[in-house]
Amino acid sequence: MSKGPEYQRQKRLTDALTLFGWRWVHSRPAITAKGWRTALEGSPGFVDILAVHPERRVLLFVEVKAEKGRRTPDQALWGKALSQVGVRQSASAYWLADSDASEAALLAVISDGRA
Repeated sequence: MSKGPEYQRQKRLTDALTLFGWRWVHSRPAITAKGWRTALEGSPGFVDILAVHPERRVLLFVEVKAEKGRRTPDQALWGKALSQVGVRQSASAYWLADSDASEAALLAVISDGRA
């Protein structure tokens, strides 16, 4: 992944997750003969970051996009599926971090209002 706006947003979020004691995972894409690919098994389009804060009992599913980025149809299906099982954009939530405002709101959840 290039070091463009989406990477920078993701870096700010993962730095905050680490700082505030979250356990998180991100599957990094790699360049292949067929272009950029993210190695995974299962349904395509899974979120960029999965994070849990056991003490606060909060689970986050985060899809990171640059300001003008758009979700793929597979990413939208993941968002819909998570919503259908009760995961909403709040604590224990699916977040689409695609603007400065949504990033700021997510950082407030990550920091528990301490940032």
